[in-house]
Amino acid sequence: MNKNKKIGCLDETALNYDESVGIACDRCCITSEQDDNIRNILDFMLYGKRDKNKPIDYSTYAVSKLDGQPIFNIPSQAKEYGLQIGCVGFHEHIVRGKKFYMACSSHENALAEDKVEPTCEDYIENITTSGVIQWYRSTTMEQQVKFCEEKISEGYKWDRIDRICAIPGEENTNIGNHQIIGYLDNIPVWYTKGAALEYANVIKCDGYHGHNLDGTTGYMACESHDIIKKKILGVECKGTRKMLDGTLSFIQLGPTNTSKFGEACCLEQAHLGYLWNGRGCVKNQMELTWSCINNLTTEIYDGTGDYKTFDECLMFCEKNKR
Repeated sequence: MNKNKKIGCLDETALNYDESVGIACDRCCITSEQDDNIRNILDFMLYGKRDKNKPIDYSTYAVSKLDGQPIFNIPSQAKEYGLQIGCVGFHEHIVRGKKFYMACSSHENALAEDKVEPTCEDYIENITTSGVIQWYRSTTMEQQVKFCEEKISEGYKWDRIDRICAIPGEENTNIGNHQIIGYLDNIPVWYTKGAALEYANVIKCDGYHGHNLDGTTGYMACESHDIIKKKILGVECKGTRKMLDGTLSFIQLGPTNTSKFGEACCLEQAHLGYLWNGRGCVKNQMELTWSCINNLTTEIYDGTGDYKTFDECLMFCEKNKR
């Protein structure tokens, strides 16, 4: 008589095969088709209310270690963890009769210091029919921006508002306007409502409101001036310094304010081709030019603009306004 009352999966082809069980349970077996569904459920349980702009740390799912490396119950978790540490794929191990999964395509690669590094394509989980790239959940926003720039030649563009990499539709051209009329209480007043709404999205407020600066109507983020003043009280973005790695540093922002308001300050430099990559303010790799559209100095991201510099275009636009 079998005294082992442990219930589990004895199907060697299943993801959760365990030869130590005494009572076979076919319904307990997990197939490769169920892998992603289980990952989705576990991710929701642990990270359901997470900030979508922050990657999931898959090391938290490790159930044990083998040769100093984390092992996981399902392959998709091992694969995601592999992308975190810079390797591709996963491989199996049987430990005390039970199947586990480790990051990287082989055990040798997992233990090696110089791993086979993933490419941009390895971080892409899916591309929707509308041309939006869906990244694996361990992918940081910094990586997403970098990889999106690698796919510029294929027509992809980083969307600053939705923070996605996509092929713009016909209604979403390679045009943007982030020209600033001036500042009120050190807060930017934008020429367009779209730029004000983009800034509002970054500092987490709703809507926009109008201001008149020297006879020109402009727009400021948030539904009222009082709201935005409270949001960014004491934040100063005007002083900048270009660092050796090409990132733009905001001199008067301390480390705390940089992590909190760096993206907002970076948006004030968008008219010069800068964007926030999740960690710093970097130069957009797209061929940026400018054109004067409706008397506004407008960024043209596909290199077909009339002017090579912002200042040249601004001078032309200002002459046309007179």
